[in-house]
Parts: sequence; C-alpha cells; structure tokens
Amino acid sequence: MKTAVIYLASGNSKRFGYENKLLKNIQTKPMYRYGLDRLIDICKEKEEFEVIVITQYQEIMKQIQYDSVTTVFCKESQYGISWSIKAGIKAAKDADFYTFFVADQPNMKRETIERFLSFMAEGRYELGCVRTEEELGNPVWFSKKYKKELLSLTGDCGGKKILKKHIENETSINLKVYIDIENYKQKKIENLEKNVRKIINEVLLTKIDAKLDEMNSYERRIVHNIVSEYDFIISESFGETPHRYVVIKYVEGKE
Repeated sequence: MKTAVIYLASGNSKRFGYENKLLKNIQTKPMYRYGLDRLIDICKEKEEFEVIVITQYQEIMKQIQYDSVTTVFCKESQYGISWSIKAGIKAAKDADFYTFFVADQPNMKRETIERFLSFMAEGRYELGCVRTEEELGNPVWFSKKYKKELLSLTGDCGGKKILKKHIENETSINLKVYIDIENYKQKKIENLEKNVRKIINEVLLTKIDAKLDEMNSYERRIVHNIVSEYDFIISESFGETPHRYVVIKYVEGKE
C-alpha cells in the first residue's frame, strides 16, 4: 500500500510584508527544514512512503533539489491551501493514502511523526489526524476514498473541512483520531506568547503595524491579553470566522 506524505511548504504567512516565516531561520536552519528533515529521515527506509513537497517559493525549490523527495512548484498556492492539496494529490498519482504535513510546525517531535505514520499505515485507517483536546490539528490522513472530495476543495479551505464533515455526520466507520500526548497545546501557547512579545518589540521599535496569522478565538484572546501589558501598543481583531486575525498597532501616547 502506497502512502503519499505531502509536505505543504507554500503558506503565504508574511510579517510586515517582507518576511516569509517558512524561510526564517530558527537556530541553525529555516523553519520549514525541521519537519521536512524528520520526514525524510523517517521515510527513507520505508518503500511504501513517498515524500512530496509542495511550494510556491523558488528559494525552497532550490534548497531541496538534492533531497530524496518529489518536488512540485505550485504558483497557484498563493490563492489558498486547496491548490497545494490538489497539487500534492496529482503528484501522488496512484497512492492509496494521503497524509498532509504543514511546514510551520518545527517543534513537532520525530517520535510523534513516526508514531502517527506507523499507527495510521498499519491500521489502514481511512481518516485521522493529530489533535489537541479542543481542536483537530496537523498532520491529517485520508484514504483514496476521499480523493474526489479533496480535489473539490477551493480557496483557502483545507482537508480538515472534510475531516470535520465526516466526524460530525458519523459517516466514517473506520475513523481513527490520534491524540498527541506530548503536551502540544501548551507548547503551542508558549511559542505564541514568545512570538507575540517579539512582534510587540518590533512594533515599538519600528512603529509599523503588524498583522498576525489567522487564529482561533482562544489564541486571539491570548494576544490581546499580552498586548494589554504594554504602553503605546493596542491590538484589534479583523476578518470573518474562521479567518479572523489580529493586528498589533503602535499608538502614540497610549498609557
């Protein structure tokens, strides 16, 4: 049974309009390399797994040209994650299963990735994902039964839309959801708090507003609480659910 391990390195996330977070160095290498390197190492001795990287960035294409992966340049990814998903499925050709990893989770441990892949592949489950107590997360897993639905996605709608649909309707008899036991939620919050404080310092220094990535209501509340600790800074939420985001602004004279 063939499984396409599709690595989505095409996000449009930018800060101040000039910095792509996937290419931002974290310690010794760009953010996107952490998850990719772990996947390559795990899958290199497993013939049933094929790692496919989808990106809209020529710089990433150049950096991974000698890695043991299938690369797909997808310029249309700028229009939403659905384009990246469809590009990955088309590149996978006759795969029996598709699993999608995102490139902005550098802290996900090798053990978590390996256990997820082994658990889902050995059980040949139709649907699955890593999740926290409150929400479905990444990576996600689909059998080829859902190929048509995945290819019908549009805009910025990802695979979790399909996953939620079948969980809520209880139409999948063979559904398994893997629970991440490495305190992922707490680490995510800690990273969010650290990044928000860094962004606040940048706004104070440059006096340029910073638009953050899309967040759920819980994460936005954390951001607003942190901002309230500072002088000369305010935060506002914009957009429609589930695409709401926070903008951190410099305000002269706020005390």
